[in-house]
Order: sequence, then structure tokens, then C-alpha cells
Amino acid sequence: MVQLFTQRFLVKFAFPILRPILYNSQYISSLHMKNTKIYNVLQNFNKLEQNRLRKFLKSPYFNSDEKIVELYDLVIKFMNGKSKKELSKETLWTKLTQKSKFDDVRFRKYCSDLLKNVESYLAYEHIESDRTTKSYLTLDAIRSRKIEHLYNSYIRNSKKLASKNTDESANAHLNQYLVEKTLYELTESELKRLDKSNIESISNHLDRFYFSEKLRFYSAALSQQTYIKDSYQIDFINELIEIVEKSTLLEVPSISIYYYCLLTVKENDNLEHYHKLKQLLTINALNFPKSEALSLYYFAANYCIRKVNKGNFEYYDELFNVYKEMVDKKIILSEIGEISPWDLKNIVGIGVFLKKYKWAEQVIDQFESKIPEQYRETSVRFNRGQLYFAEKKYQKVLENLRDLEYDDLLASLSAKTITISTFFELDEVEALESYIESFRVYLGRKTKKKELNNDKQQRYLRFLNLVKKLTKIIPGEKKAIEKIEMDLLKEKQQGLVGAKWLSEKIEELK
Repeated sequence: MVQLFTQRFLVKFAFPILRPILYNSQYISSLHMKNTKIYNVLQNFNKLEQNRLRKFLKSPYFNSDEKIVELYDLVIKFMNGKSKKELSKETLWTKLTQKSKFDDVRFRKYCSDLLKNVESYLAYEHIESDRTTKSYLTLDAIRSRKIEHLYNSYIRNSKKLASKNTDESANAHLNQYLVEKTLYELTESELKRLDKSNIESISNHLDRFYFSEKLRFYSAALSQQTYIKDSYQIDFINELIEIVEKSTLLEVPSISIYYYCLLTVKENDNLEHYHKLKQLLTINALNFPKSEALSLYYFAANYCIRKVNKGNFEYYDELFNVYKEMVDKKIILSEIGEISPWDLKNIVGIGVFLKKYKWAEQVIDQFESKIPEQYRETSVRFNRGQLYFAEKKYQKVLENLRDLEYDDLLASLSAKTITISTFFELDEVEALESYIESFRVYLGRKTKKKELNNDKQQRYLRFLNLVKKLTKIIPGEKKAIEKIEMDLLKEKQQGLVGAKWLSEKIEELK
């Protein structure tokens, strides 16, 4: 009876009192602009794009609500400022409407309208930047509206554009197929021409698009199957490969490149496939959109990484050459001139590993301003940190890596590992022991949140345990050194980070 009364009391009285307390932090969080879709979308825009978007919003053809422009200006002003405070919805509402009482429904409507305008801007910019797509859409509009006075001029313009187009991607063939198809519909249904039509060109571009894309996605599927257990069923792929091998389709760059991408995964031991792929990329890479060219180079890079993982360490030099070509051709930059911080980390990492320190530093200096602003400081400091560690400039390592916060978990783990190694090199035992314990807590927290799996956690914990054991060993202490050598060998078999550095430190103790 007492238990039943207690339960009823909690439900009726205690829970209503506790609920505001329990949900208060969630409520406050929901009032922050950083949790809104529009805020997160706008974070992807650099200064140049911000200015172009503002001009778009100011155009009455696209947007007639001045409040949308005001909201945009307020958000961008905050983003570009240096304030560390959170931007709240209520603050924006007050500045936007001059009213103190916050109206969540109306504010959501403003944000929604701004987001729709941003989406329209993205579509508009994409079409404007792709001359072939714009040509096709204009031609199709002329055809559907039957504007006969524009037929001949736009047919000439479309053919002239096609003759100058150097894009060899599958999408370029798709776009050209659409253009040719629209031209055919114009000339056949409207101009009634008696000369030979462009059906052959329509068919050729359609074939090139279809075969390229099938090979592309089959290559991606095979590559992904090396990391996951699931398999993919790609219909007609064997028949398609047979047609490619027996026809002139291998003369089409997009088809030949994806064909050899496929073979580097499917027949990994045949070195000729890799060298053929590399040759094709060297000749044709600049005729593909940068994002696609980058993914193609990563097929070559991943081939080298698979070789290295199997013990073929000479492929480190080959991997460096792949990355160097990406840098030299500026393929590493996106269409908007930015570099991914993760791509930069990989490139600098291989340069540091091969002791090409001057080159690695030049890459950091060359691309520092190209890193998206929100990642720039952490990316530059991390890459300089790993470079300085390799150069044994340990104080500079700590200046760059100590207490640096990362959004990327793997970069954070790498930085903490380098920091621990640096404290060891400087013989700062107290700082080292303190950092080891804080790293343990960090690993436990990330594993508990399921941001880090148990296997990876153990790899770092083994590293920490071995570092701690190293601090206890006196140089020349033979038995202790033999014991930790055995421990290192055992831990390497189970999985361990920093094994090469640990091995070097053990050798120095002998």
C-alpha cells in the first residue's frame, strides 16, 4: 500500500516538478540558431558565395520579402564575427521585428522562406556554371514554346558549344545526349529537314553515359566490399564488361578509366592495371570535373594503400607520387576552390612519413587559405604539429596541438597520440602521466557514447599502457627491455597505434 502511494505521489506531484528541470537544457538548446537547418546550411558558404547569395536575395524577381534579407544579414554578420556566444533565436527575433515577445511559429516561417531561397540560389548557380545543361534547358524551352525565330541560332550555338566541350565525364555525355535529343525533336517535328539526322550521335552519347556509369558504380561496389560484409548484385555487368573489351568503347576516356578502376580492385595482383589507370589519369584527369577527378585519383591511392597494408612498402613512394600529382594539378581543390581538411591531412601525412618535410610544409602554406574557414585553424595546427614532431621540434608541437579541440574524432585521437609522444620525448613525466589519464577518460567517454568502437579504443589503450611502461625502464636494463619488446610484439598482433615510434624508443633504451 505504501509502495502504491509512493508511485502515485511521484507520478502526480514529483514528475511534473522534475520535468521542467529535466527538459530545461533541451529547451535552451532548441533556442540556439546553431541547431537550425538554415544556420548549418549557411556555414558552408565562403565570403564570395555569401555576397552572391545576398545579391540573389535582394533581387525582387527571386525574393520580394525584405525581412528574409534582414534575417540573412543578421545570421551572416554573426557567423563572420568573432563572438563566442551562442546566437539565439530570440535575439534574432528582437532585431528582426523590434518586438520583445518571441513568436516561434513566425520565426520558423522566416527561416523556412530563407532556406527555400537558398535552395533556389544553389540550383540557379549550378545551372549558370554548367553551360551544356543551360544550353539544353534553353533549347528545350524554345522547343516546348515553339519560338521558331530562335531555332536556327540556338541549334548553331548548341553545336558550337559541343565542339568546344572538353569534359569527358559520364555526366557530360548525358548532357550532350539531352542536347542532341532535343535537337532531333526540333529538326524532325518542326523544321522537317530531309538530310541525315543526329540519331547516331544520340545513341553514342547515351551508350557512353550508360557504360561509364555502370562501370563506375560496379567499381565503387567492389571497393566497398573490401570494407563491409554486404555484397551488391549489379545486373548485366559481366555482359557489359565483355562488350567493352570487344569494342572500341575503351577509346572513350570515361569508360577506359572506370574499366581500369574496376580491374585494380578485381585483379589486385596485376600491376599493369594500376599503371594503365595512372597513365590514363595523367593524360585525361583535367578533362573531368574536379570532384570526379579527385575520386578517380583516390582509386589509384587506395590501390597503393592496399599494397602497403599487405607489406609492399615500396608503394609508399607510389602513393606519394599519386598525391603529388593531385597537388600539382590542383585536383585536390573543389569546384569552389576549397580543399578538404581530411584530404590535406592525408597528403601532408604521407609527405611527413617519407621525410619530405620541405614539400609537406610547402603544401600546408600553399593550401592554408583554401581550407574552409570553420576548419582552418584546427587543420593547419594539426598538420604543422605532425610535421614538427617528425622534425623533432617538440616545443612547436605542443604550441600547435596541446589543448586543441577537434570536431573530427580521428584527428583528435591522432593529435592526442602525438602530444603524448612529445611529452615523452621532452621527458616531462608529470605532464605525460596527467595527459595519459585524461586520454583514458576521453577514450572511455567516446566509447560510451558509441562514437568510438571497442576495438579502436583498445588500440589506443594498448599504446598508453606501453608508453607508461617505457617511463619506468632505465636505459640498459636488459630484462625490462626484453619484456617490453615481447609486450610490443603481442600488442601489435592484437592491434596497436604508434607501433613504429614505440619500437624506436625501445631501441634507444638498449
